[in-house]
Amino acid sequence: MRKTHKWLGLLVGFQVFCWVLGGVVMSVLPLDKVHGDHLHHTLKPTALTEHDHQRAFNLISQHAPQTHHIRVFSVFQRKYVEFSNADNDLIIYDLDRGAPAIELSNDEVIANAQAIYTGADRIPTVERVIQHSTEYKKKLPAWRVTFDDDVNTTYYFDTQTGSLQSVRSSLWRVFDFFWMLHIMDYSERENFNNPLLITAAIIALLFVFSGFYLIVKVFHRRDFNWLLLRRKTKG
Repeated sequence: MRKTHKWLGLLVGFQVFCWVLGGVVMSVLPLDKVHGDHLHHTLKPTALTEHDHQRAFNLISQHAPQTHHIRVFSVFQRKYVEFSNADNDLIIYDLDRGAPAIELSNDEVIANAQAIYTGADRIPTVERVIQHSTEYKKKLPAWRVTFDDDVNTTYYFDTQTGSLQSVRSSLWRVFDFFWMLHIMDYSERENFNNPLLITAAIIALLFVFSGFYLIVKVFHRRDFNWLLLRRKTKG
Protein backbone atom coordinates (compact mmCIF):
# COMPACT_ATOMS: atom_id res chain seq x y z
CA MET A 1 0.00 0.00 0.00
CA ARG A 2 2.90 2.35 0.70
CA LYS A 3 4.21 1.84 -2.82
CA THR A 4 0.73 2.40 -4.27
CA HIS A 5 0.36 5.58 -2.23
CA LYS A 6 3.71 6.91 -3.45
CA TRP A 7 2.92 6.20 -7.10
CA LEU A 8 -0.50 7.80 -6.80
CA GLY A 9 1.13 10.83 -5.21
CA LEU A 10 3.64 11.00 -8.04
CA LEU A 11 0.86 10.87 -10.63
CA VAL A 12 -1.41 13.47 -9.11
CA GLY A 13 0.75 15.44 -6.67
CA PHE A 14 1.45 18.42 -8.93
CA GLN A 15 -2.20 18.67 -9.97
CA VAL A 16 -3.32 18.64 -6.33
CA PHE A 17 -0.87 21.50 -5.75
CA CYS A 18 -2.42 23.36 -8.72
CA TRP A 19 -5.92 22.78 -7.33
CA VAL A 20 -4.99 24.16 -3.93
CA LEU A 21 -2.99 27.09 -5.31
CA GLY A 22 -5.71 27.92 -7.83
CA GLY A 23 -8.37 27.72 -5.14
CA VAL A 24 -6.43 30.16 -2.96
CA VAL A 25 -5.83 32.61 -5.81
CA MET A 26 -9.41 32.52 -7.11
CA SER A 27 -10.88 32.91 -3.63
CA VAL A 28 -8.66 35.91 -2.89
CA LEU A 29 -9.41 37.81 -6.12
CA PRO A 30 -12.71 39.78 -5.89
CA LEU A 31 -15.03 38.62 -8.66
CA ASP A 32 -16.32 42.11 -9.42
CA LYS A 33 -12.72 43.19 -10.06
CA VAL A 34 -12.10 40.10 -12.19
CA HIS A 35 -15.21 40.85 -14.26
CA GLY A 36 -13.97 44.42 -14.72
CA ASP A 37 -17.02 46.16 -13.29
CA HIS A 38 -14.77 48.98 -12.05
CA LEU A 39 -13.16 49.44 -15.47
CA HIS A 40 -16.14 50.93 -17.27
CA HIS A 41 -19.03 53.29 -16.68
CA THR A 42 -22.57 52.07 -17.23
CA LEU A 43 -24.26 54.69 -19.36
CA LYS A 44 -27.95 55.34 -19.03
CA PRO A 45 -29.66 54.11 -22.22
CA THR A 46 -31.59 56.52 -24.39
CA ALA A 47 -35.28 56.37 -23.56
CA LEU A 48 -37.43 54.64 -26.16
CA THR A 49 -40.62 56.41 -27.19
CA GLU A 50 -43.94 55.10 -28.43
CA HIS A 51 -42.90 56.29 -31.88
CA ASP A 52 -39.77 54.12 -31.69
CA HIS A 53 -41.84 51.05 -30.88
CA GLN A 54 -44.20 51.86 -33.74
CA ARG A 55 -41.28 52.12 -36.16
CA ALA A 56 -39.97 48.79 -34.88
CA PHE A 57 -43.39 47.19 -35.39
CA ASN A 58 -43.56 48.51 -38.96
CA LEU A 59 -40.12 47.10 -39.80
CA ILE A 60 -40.98 43.71 -38.35
CA SER A 61 -44.31 43.60 -40.18
CA GLN A 62 -42.48 44.33 -43.42
CA HIS A 63 -39.51 41.98 -43.06
CA ALA A 64 -40.45 39.21 -40.61
CA PRO A 65 -44.15 39.10 -39.71
CA GLN A 66 -43.82 35.59 -38.26
CA THR A 67 -40.90 36.38 -35.99
CA HIS A 68 -40.63 34.75 -32.57
CA HIS A 69 -38.02 37.12 -31.21
CA ILE A 70 -38.28 40.90 -30.84
CA ARG A 71 -36.04 43.27 -28.89
CA VAL A 72 -36.09 47.05 -29.08
CA PHE A 73 -33.11 48.71 -27.41
CA SER A 74 -30.69 51.62 -27.49
CA VAL A 75 -26.90 51.72 -27.33
CA PHE A 76 -24.82 54.91 -27.17
CA GLN A 77 -27.71 57.16 -28.26
CA ARG A 78 -28.65 54.87 -31.16
CA LYS A 79 -31.89 52.92 -31.30
CA TYR A 80 -32.26 49.42 -32.72
CA VAL A 81 -34.75 46.62 -33.19
CA GLU A 82 -33.58 43.01 -33.23
CA PHE A 83 -35.77 40.22 -34.58
CA SER A 84 -35.49 36.75 -36.08
CA ASN A 85 -36.44 35.88 -39.65
CA ALA A 86 -37.94 32.67 -41.05
CA ASP A 87 -34.53 30.96 -40.87
CA ASN A 88 -34.12 32.02 -37.22
CA ASP A 89 -31.29 34.38 -38.16
CA LEU A 90 -31.09 37.49 -35.99
CA ILE A 91 -31.59 40.72 -37.92
CA ILE A 92 -30.78 44.15 -36.47
CA TYR A 93 -32.24 47.36 -37.91
CA ASP A 94 -31.28 50.92 -37.10
CA LEU A 95 -34.56 52.58 -36.14
CA ASP A 96 -33.44 56.09 -37.07
CA ARG A 97 -32.32 55.01 -40.55
CA GLY A 98 -35.01 52.38 -41.06
CA ALA A 99 -32.35 50.13 -42.55
CA PRO A 100 -30.13 47.24 -41.45
CA ALA A 101 -27.54 48.27 -38.90
CA ILE A 102 -24.14 48.88 -40.45
CA GLU A 103 -20.76 48.20 -38.93
CA LEU A 104 -19.39 50.95 -36.73
CA SER A 105 -16.23 52.70 -37.87
CA ASN A 106 -12.96 52.79 -35.93
CA ASP A 107 -13.60 56.36 -34.84
CA GLU A 108 -17.08 55.51 -33.57
CA VAL A 109 -15.76 52.54 -31.60
CA ILE A 110 -12.99 54.64 -30.06
CA ALA A 111 -15.52 57.31 -29.08
CA ASN A 112 -17.74 54.68 -27.44
CA ALA A 113 -14.80 53.17 -25.58
CA GLN A 114 -13.59 56.53 -24.29
CA ALA A 115 -17.13 57.37 -23.16
CA ILE A 116 -17.19 54.42 -20.74
CA TYR A 117 -13.49 54.24 -19.84
CA THR A 118 -12.84 55.00 -16.17
CA GLY A 119 -9.14 55.78 -16.51
CA ALA A 120 -7.27 58.87 -17.68
CA ASP A 121 -7.66 60.07 -21.26
CA ARG A 122 -5.83 57.69 -23.57
CA ILE A 123 -5.93 56.80 -27.24
CA PRO A 124 -6.66 53.05 -27.43
CA THR A 125 -5.73 50.56 -30.11
CA VAL A 126 -8.57 49.01 -32.12
CA GLU A 127 -8.66 45.62 -33.81
CA ARG A 128 -11.44 43.76 -35.61
CA VAL A 129 -11.89 40.25 -34.20
CA ILE A 130 -13.24 37.53 -36.47
CA GLN A 131 -12.30 34.41 -34.48
CA HIS A 132 -13.06 33.24 -30.98
CA SER A 133 -10.23 32.95 -28.47
CA THR A 134 -9.80 31.92 -24.85
CA GLU A 135 -10.43 35.59 -24.01
CA TYR A 136 -13.52 36.23 -26.13
CA LYS A 137 -16.23 33.72 -27.09
CA LYS A 138 -19.28 35.84 -27.77
CA LYS A 139 -20.77 37.33 -30.93
CA LEU A 140 -18.55 37.74 -33.99
CA PRO A 141 -17.29 39.85 -35.56
CA ALA A 142 -16.35 42.20 -32.75
CA TRP A 143 -14.21 45.25 -32.12
CA ARG A 144 -11.42 44.82 -29.57
CA VAL A 145 -10.36 48.09 -27.95
CA THR A 146 -7.28 48.00 -25.72
CA PHE A 147 -6.03 50.76 -23.43
CA ASP A 148 -2.35 50.93 -22.51
CA ASP A 149 -2.93 51.25 -18.77
CA ASP A 150 -1.67 49.35 -15.73
CA VAL A 151 -4.12 46.46 -16.22
CA ASN A 152 -4.35 46.44 -20.04
CA THR A 153 -8.07 47.20 -20.02
CA THR A 154 -9.73 45.61 -23.05
CA TYR A 155 -13.28 46.10 -24.29
CA TYR A 156 -15.07 43.93 -26.84
CA PHE A 157 -17.88 45.66 -28.75
CA ASP A 158 -20.53 44.35 -31.11
CA THR A 159 -19.55 45.66 -34.55
CA GLN A 160 -23.16 46.44 -35.51
CA THR A 161 -24.60 48.13 -32.43
CA GLY A 162 -21.51 49.01 -30.42
CA SER A 163 -22.88 47.24 -27.36
CA LEU A 164 -20.24 46.21 -24.84
CA GLN A 165 -19.88 42.42 -24.97
CA SER A 166 -16.97 41.69 -22.61
CA VAL A 167 -14.38 43.42 -20.44
CA ARG A 168 -10.95 41.92 -19.93
CA SER A 169 -7.90 42.94 -17.90
CA SER A 170 -4.64 41.54 -16.55
CA LEU A 171 -6.52 40.48 -13.42
CA TRP A 172 -9.04 38.55 -15.50
CA ARG A 173 -6.21 36.86 -17.40
CA VAL A 174 -4.52 35.78 -14.15
CA PHE A 175 -7.83 34.38 -12.88
CA ASP A 176 -8.44 32.61 -16.20
CA PHE A 177 -4.97 31.02 -16.12
CA PHE A 178 -5.57 29.50 -12.69
CA TRP A 179 -9.10 28.48 -13.73
CA MET A 180 -7.51 26.61 -16.65
CA LEU A 181 -5.15 24.79 -14.27
CA HIS A 182 -8.03 24.08 -11.91
CA ILE A 183 -10.35 22.42 -14.45
CA MET A 184 -7.51 21.03 -16.63
CA ASP A 185 -9.07 22.27 -19.86
CA TYR A 186 -5.99 23.70 -21.54
CA SER A 187 -7.62 24.66 -24.83
CA GLU A 188 -11.11 26.13 -24.34
CA ARG A 189 -10.87 26.66 -20.56
CA GLU A 190 -14.57 26.03 -19.99
CA ASN A 191 -15.22 22.26 -19.92
CA PHE A 192 -15.56 21.25 -16.28
CA ASN A 193 -16.39 17.65 -17.21
CA ASN A 194 -13.42 16.76 -19.37
CA PRO A 195 -11.92 13.23 -19.11
CA LEU A 196 -8.53 14.51 -17.92
CA LEU A 197 -10.07 16.26 -14.91
CA ILE A 198 -12.25 13.26 -14.06
CA THR A 199 -9.26 10.90 -14.25
CA ALA A 200 -7.09 13.17 -12.09
CA ALA A 201 -9.89 13.55 -9.53
CA ILE A 202 -10.33 9.77 -9.26
CA ILE A 203 -6.58 9.26 -8.81
CA ALA A 204 -6.52 12.01 -6.17
CA LEU A 205 -9.40 10.34 -4.34
CA LEU A 206 -7.55 7.00 -4.34
CA PHE A 207 -4.47 8.84 -3.07
CA VAL A 208 -6.48 10.22 -0.14
CA PHE A 209 -8.05 6.84 0.67
CA SER A 210 -4.66 5.11 0.61
CA GLY A 211 -3.30 7.83 2.88
CA PHE A 212 -6.10 7.30 5.38
CA TYR A 213 -5.47 3.56 5.27
CA LEU A 214 -1.78 4.04 6.02
CA ILE A 215 -2.57 6.40 8.90
CA VAL A 216 -4.92 3.86 10.49
CA LYS A 217 -2.44 1.05 9.92
CA VAL A 218 0.57 2.93 11.32
CA PHE A 219 -1.04 4.18 14.53
CA HIS A 220 -1.27 1.88 17.57
CA ARG A 221 -3.04 2.16 20.87
CA ARG A 222 0.20 3.00 22.63
CA ASP A 223 0.53 6.11 20.46
CA PHE A 224 -2.40 7.53 22.41
CA ASN A 225 -1.17 6.56 25.89
CA TRP A 226 -0.07 10.12 26.57
CA LEU A 227 -3.61 11.32 25.94
CA LEU A 228 -5.12 8.69 28.24
CA LEU A 229 -2.53 9.51 30.91
CA ARG A 230 -3.36 13.20 30.66
CA ARG A 231 -7.05 12.52 31.15
CA LYS A 232 -6.34 10.38 34.20
CA THR A 233 -4.14 13.12 35.66
CA LYS A 234 -6.90 15.68 35.25
CA GLY A 235 -9.38 13.28 36.82
